[in-house]
Amino acid sequence: MANITQIQLRLLTASALERPPRTEGNIFLGLAGREFRVNDGRSAVERGDDHTYVYGDGASVLDPEFNDPRNPQLDTLNVYKFPTYIRFEPPSENSKWLLSVVEVTVRSPDADEIYIEIGPVGSGPIWLGQGCGKTVYLWPPEHLSKTTTSLPESAQREPLSRRPAADRPATSASVTGRKSG
Repeated sequence: MANITQIQLRLLTASALERPPRTEGNIFLGLAGREFRVNDGRSAVERGDDHTYVYGDGASVLDPEFNDPRNPQLDTLNVYKFPTYIRFEPPSENSKWLLSVVEVTVRSPDADEIYIEIGPVGSGPIWLGQGCGKTVYLWPPEHLSKTTTSLPESAQREPLSRRPAADRPATSASVTGRKSG
């Protein structure tokens, strides 16, 4: 397979008026057999947040040297071997996070991009917290080689963030391969 040089993680927090506008807690991305801390210096996620975090090349997270897919070097093969997930560690029993959309893009100069998404979960966003579960798993990726000449239909559709709301399915989790560069 190929060395991972960059991971982009997009998280969309749902707008829930019945909850406080800010959620405190630590968020982690599990990918390719390890966890990455989701932290760019903000102390909380807020209602309606739509934020992208970058690991590796062009890092935008705190402590990039400890949250780098190149140290130790991760391989795209491990994206297929281990589950991909988001984990929320709340500071208290009452702290909850309403997660709406997750998009993960894995990049390597020597392979197709790997795209993983989940959202909305079921018929809507999912609560994460001490009293309601702290982890949501994304669907496992399908291997799409760099030599693929005809991509499957699932690989040809646009990510959730680029599709009009009317075209978004009630439940969506998929992986696509797109040639880098």
